[in-house]
Amino acid sequence: MIYKNFKIENFKGIQDVTINLIKDDLVLLLGLNESGKTTILKAIETFDYLNDSETDSDNSFFKAIRNKADVNSNSPAKITATIQLIQELTSNWFENDLIKSLETQKPLFDEFLKDLNNSKKIIISRVIPFKNGNPQQYYYEFISDHSFVKNKLSREFAKAIVKKCPYIIYFEDFKDRIPERIITTKTNENFNPDWYDIIDGLFYNTDKDFSIEGFKKYYSKKNLRSNDAQTVLKRVNKTLNKSFSEKWKEFLE
Repeated sequence: MIYKNFKIENFKGIQDVTINLIKDDLVLLLGLNESGKTTILKAIETFDYLNDSETDSDNSFFKAIRNKADVNSNSPAKITATIQLIQELTSNWFENDLIKSLETQKPLFDEFLKDLNNSKKIIISRVIPFKNGNPQQYYYEFISDHSFVKNKLSREFAKAIVKKCPYIIYFEDFKDRIPERIITTKTNENFNPDWYDIIDGLFYNTDKDFSIEGFKKYYSKKNLRSNDAQTVLKRVNKTLNKSFSEKWKEFLE
């Protein structure tokens, strides 16, 4: 299955936005600061319930989905995905207990699957309802004219299909994780030993004779060696880039 587009409604400050995706290509999300780019990415991530926090006991994440200005909102937030089918859907996709729960509705369900396979696409919404500004129990629903979607069990089948969809991963900007300035002077009140060890490790992995303290000596007033310092820095940067590239390849594999 392949995600073709996402429609986002009433998610934080977004009222109605559709993001189209192209197979085997990158999609550029371009906009001014505070224009909603991060919110769009978080909404797409939220479509997949497998990304939900297991420790969010007070529903703080779902509370934050509501538009802050609409304090007594009764409007649901919706993230709707259009999913292209690559392989035919069959009853074998679903757990036996879920199929057994259909009982007399099994023929109607089979007819619904046939319609989905003929169209080669599925449209599913994740709905987060609100009552007086408070989030209610979320659910998934098919967007279809077929009579099967009127059956309450259809929500369980929609959720089961989402579980089979490609997993959505959202990486936040590295700037949120890495400080703009890392202090290497141990007597400085902003010195962080963890970051010092990470940077010192980069020097060591580049060359066992390299270190932060050794690098500082290249700027000694008694023996200034700024050209050598730049050479070492370039080699360390090369090591850093290589490490990122290798880790990214491992992730893709």
